[in-house]
Amino acid sequence: SLYKHRLGLTATLERYFDDEGTKILDKFFHSTVFEYSLKDGISDKILSPYRYHVIPVILNEVEMEKYRKETKTMAIKYEQRSDPVQWISFLHHSNKRAKIVKNASQKFSELKKVFQSRHDNHFGLIYCDSEQIKEVTKICNNTKPHPIYVRRITLKDTPTREDREKITNGLVNGDYHAVSSIL
Repeated sequence: SLYKHRLGLTATLERYFDDEGTKILDKFFHSTVFEYSLKDGISDKILSPYRYHVIPVILNEVEMEKYRKETKTMAIKYEQRSDPVQWISFLHHSNKRAKIVKNASQKFSELKKVFQSRHDNHFGLIYCDSEQIKEVTKICNNTKPHPIYVRRITLKDTPTREDREKITNGLVNGDYHAVSSIL
């Protein structure tokens, strides 16, 4: 190896549904040397306390068929993963499959339900895909009986640090209810 030291920062060394990738990282970095948990960050007042709710959604028939197609292609490419071209193709199809889930159409109806059932929508952070942000903003603005005023922090909408700070400060000051941003 050319280097004596290695530095890797990650939210988690263990990759979700990727045992092989986890093994590669563990072998390369020789395991975790320091951990700082979310609980530690919250108790040290570096992170804000938050609530995390998982709301499962079901893919519609068209989405499910696309998901199955990508899964089959991934299986073929994975078997041929020793070929770098096939490995890159596997990763491409893996990303396409993840995007199908990320953009599931039922997410919008579930988001509407969440907003309509809550009355304390202040200081919200809404993370979504770039293809979803316009629809999410529309849902927020049309929430009945209390619309949710939301501002966006994206590379396109807020290119400078000052733009982002202005929106963040506005959220803290209660000028609007939430900030949306792209994952």
